[in-house]
Amino acid sequence: MKLSFKYQVPAWRNFLGVVFCSAGAIGMGYLSYINQKGLRIFQLITFSPEASSLIYLASSLVLLLCVALFVVLIVRSLNGPVVLTIEETYVVVPRASLKGELLSIPYSSIKQLLVQDLQRQQMITINSSVGQARVLSVGFRNVGEFSSFKLALASRING
Repeated sequence: MKLSFKYQVPAWRNFLGVVFCSAGAIGMGYLSYINQKGLRIFQLITFSPEASSLIYLASSLVLLLCVALFVVLIVRSLNGPVVLTIEETYVVVPRASLKGELLSIPYSSIKQLLVQDLQRQQMITINSSVGQARVLSVGFRNVGEFSSFKLALASRING
């Protein structure tokens, strides 16, 4: 018996990441531009104005890379929902990567099924010889649908 579930992680969470990382990058860039005093960390390490400007600039560049990552995640989540499928002999779930590709995992290759409680959500991690997959509860329409997916998956693996 085949079970299908629509799955889409909300884009607004990634949008908040873009906003915060952009603000941080702009702030660090501004500090790099106006810096004249240098940088002192915990009264232990002191940097010259030139070195501290480079530190601020490097921090700004790292934050810009984070912005680019969040933009990629937003575009991927706006592509529309994917369908997670629980088949008789395998499950189709998203691979634990930034590419967003789906992974077909035979139940016989699953080494561990782990359910983790995060702040306001749960995450299922599937470790297998094919690869690792992660499924977040916020990607489902409601908590009941996530619970149904979790129970159906556990019953197929265990029996």
